[in-house]
Amino acid sequence: MILVVVPALIFLVQGQYSSSPFTSLRMYAEDKKRLFIGIPVPPAVEGVVGHLRASGTWSPNITWTPDDNLHLTILFLGAVPVDIIDNLKSLIRIELQATAPFAIRRARLLLAPPAKPARMIWIRYQRNPSYTHLVHRLRDIIGQVYKLPQQHQDPIPHITLARFKSGSLYSLGTHLSEKQELDLHVSKLMLWESVSGPKGPIYVPVERYELS
Repeated sequence: MILVVVPALIFLVQGQYSSSPFTSLRMYAEDKKRLFIGIPVPPAVEGVVGHLRASGTWSPNITWTPDDNLHLTILFLGAVPVDIIDNLKSLIRIELQATAPFAIRRARLLLAPPAKPARMIWIRYQRNPSYTHLVHRLRDIIGQVYKLPQQHQDPIPHITLARFKSGSLYSLGTHLSEKQELDLHVSKLMLWESVSGPKGPIYVPVERYELS
């Protein structure tokens, strides 16, 4: 074992000498992955995003969620050490074995977050006992082996379509009455990794879970 000493920091490098003091920092960063559990969305949701882009007059500061990133979040796990990810995947699979498919309904477009200055466009769904129960079950089982980031106690099922600077004024009035088939029939969940990219985060599938 070789000690590599830099100001205010001491790194332990096993097996080989690190030519750069920042190598150990990179190694530390690579030892964690930003993970979340979510519900994949149907093509109809992608159609809503495309319709909104084409039908509105939007300022340059709005950022639309790429189609490949659209999802409904179940649980954000944060930066998870790679050496416990396999155990977490197994815990999640065991917990979901007895989970039956369910539906989330009554979608509507709105500016979000509720009761705060708007900075997002959501498809928001009616609160659903099956969804809420699933969120809390997964939170409890994962929380026994890993400290989760702070979570909302009463999660709102929603899909984020776009983000913009707080204070920008947008109107969705012309879109709220449109009849869209946006119900989510939840028969599977995904564990995704959020990877930083040059144009924003890229969501990489890690594990798929079928409900039965």
